[in-house]
Amino acid sequence: MDYGEGAVFGMRREPEMNLRVVFPPSFRGKLYINQPFGIYETKREIQVASDFAALYDGTKLLALIHEGTPGYFYNRETLSIILADESPPVRGLHTYKYSLYTHGEGWEAPLLRKAQELYNPPLVILTDIHKGELPPEISFAFIDEENFLLSAMYHEGNRVFMRMYETTGSEAEVKVKIFKPAHEVYEVKLNGEIVRKLEICGGGFSLKLPPWRILTVMGNFDQR
Repeated sequence: MDYGEGAVFGMRREPEMNLRVVFPPSFRGKLYINQPFGIYETKREIQVASDFAALYDGTKLLALIHEGTPGYFYNRETLSIILADESPPVRGLHTYKYSLYTHGEGWEAPLLRKAQELYNPPLVILTDIHKGELPPEISFAFIDEENFLLSAMYHEGNRVFMRMYETTGSEAEVKVKIFKPAHEVYEVKLNGEIVRKLEICGGGFSLKLPPWRILTVMGNFDQR
């Protein structure tokens, strides 16, 4: 959309005057939003979400996944993405991306992963033709339980730090594998202080995670 020299929406702070993309669902339900480290029910008409808002009636779900427009409006009749409100004025050319996703029961973990896939698409890098050292298919990090998500990752030398959390309120017994074999893996605090040593298995590590637990892991991995 091209707003030219500028446009103002939502005067007098009235939600009905915001610029919105409106979806009128055929059912009513509770509204859930994804915010850092959890999915929460909300009763507010206007809400901000990390990447999606989902309408669920106990059997079916309609989710609206955004890419950079985090404001939502729900008034029991329509579910909307807010594109612009009272301040600041909107100027110039803007591109909006959003997706609709449907599911039944047990939607939390699949929806979280789908939103992450849409919000963080693969990066494709063009290179020259060479033999290479990696196999035709490889996963940098593999987690065998879909309700356990990786939210951040970085490395210092041969040490890899991973920030993970359980997403659905269920205890999880998880196996995590990195494409390089792990020699030692520890649960650590945010300052790097070691809490406990984790079990090594199959080149990765395993652990049990209580519901909603947020965990930081430090591992020493083979750099060859």
